[in-house]
Amino acid sequence: MSRLSRTLLALLAIPMVLPVPAPAQEQGWYQVELVVFKQRDLGGLASELWPENPGTPDLTEAVEPAAAPSPARPPFKPGLGAAPLPHRLLDRAVTELKTVARSLERAAHLEPILHLAWRQPIGEREEARPVRVRGGQRYALTRVPEYELPLRAALPGFDVLYAAPRSSTSTDGAANAEVALIPEVDGTVLLTRSRYLHVYADLVFSLPEPASLHRATPAPLVDSDKRRRLLRLRLRDHRRMRSEELHYLDHPAFGLLVWIAPYEPPEIEEPGARTGANAASEIGSPSNAGR
Repeated sequence: MSRLSRTLLALLAIPMVLPVPAPAQEQGWYQVELVVFKQRDLGGLASELWPENPGTPDLTEAVEPAAAPSPARPPFKPGLGAAPLPHRLLDRAVTELKTVARSLERAAHLEPILHLAWRQPIGEREEARPVRVRGGQRYALTRVPEYELPLRAALPGFDVLYAAPRSSTSTDGAANAEVALIPEVDGTVLLTRSRYLHVYADLVFSLPEPASLHRATPAPLVDSDKRRRLLRLRLRDHRRMRSEELHYLDHPAFGLLVWIAPYEPPEIEEPGARTGANAASEIGSPSNAGR
């Protein structure tokens, strides 16, 4: 058994104190948590063939998780008749996978890239929208001169910073080069529910191409800071899930841990249903997190 398999078996066995599952309802609310990690030793990639361009996830309808509420919509406060906001990123201190994330940080051969958690309603696939997942270190990329494909065509949906002429005195002599800011991990997860919960992951992992990876056609994208060719790997996978169970989606270079559990939002009360003193008391008390 490989070190990765032993580590993941240990992680999946970590006991977690979890709430009792809520009864099934239409568009029920859930807490969603993801941990993305990578292997430190990528020498094994040389034993497989990897496409030069793995394509990119469809980001057209993707929802971007928000770190803070919009100014036009204040934070949810119980008793004021406001609805909870979906896709609000949660502080790590209140997440269920913080122990798992810390275990990955201590693992000698694994390195966590990001840990995200939010709450959202989950229903039928026809009504679902994917959630954007991106993070880790960022690479400022330029196109290798011998390739004619512009970055905008090679990386649709990713963040092209600018397309300006570079200085004629630049170290590599490149002119009119596009530059794109590419996160280490970028893509989407789609969450749906019918009889079971389902997660559909479509993630691209970008990393400096290992020296052991010998290819007739080199990677067409270059990290402009350190002049390293970038290898892009794609994970497209689906899992049927049960709530409150930790699930693993794997790839030879990186992996994704997914955990979903029912969440019961605080009850919404009509304005005026409480006296001012009672409302103030409720606002000052901790919110109900579905425990």
